[in-house]
Amino acid sequence: MRKMIVVFSHTLSEEQKEDARRSLGVENFIFLTEGLRAVWSSISPLADDVRPLLDGIVGFVTHHGRRGDYLLVQGDFGATCYMVEVAYNLDMIPVYAAAWREVEEYEKGGSVVTVRTFRHVRFREYLSTSKNQRSGNG
Repeated sequence: MRKMIVVFSHTLSEEQKEDARRSLGVENFIFLTEGLRAVWSSISPLADDVRPLLDGIVGFVTHHGRRGDYLLVQGDFGATCYMVEVAYNLDMIPVYAAAWREVEEYEKGGSVVTVRTFRHVRFREYLSTSKNQRSGNG
């Protein structure tokens, strides 16, 4: 049974879940606990080293993930890069959600309001020069 461990700040849309089932063969989704999600969502830009902040998340992924499972990870760039390496070291497949981005701007009360809409397209494996890509999906 192939799983997808989800490490990001928002929830998966039904469209994303269906795409993961269809295109990646995912049968089970595992989400961070509320506490770990709060940690992931509030990584301070003032931290010199984010690794100590991620110990609980790494432990969660290590506990729940198995070889060939997917790790969907998006967020703080440094933390994301670190978690991608964690995934590769566990023989997991780190992926991100690729999306079309639409931007709409309009004026309201003397201010410019910007609305960004993201439309899920697919999941794509993170690239690595030091690891072999495992999914053959990209």
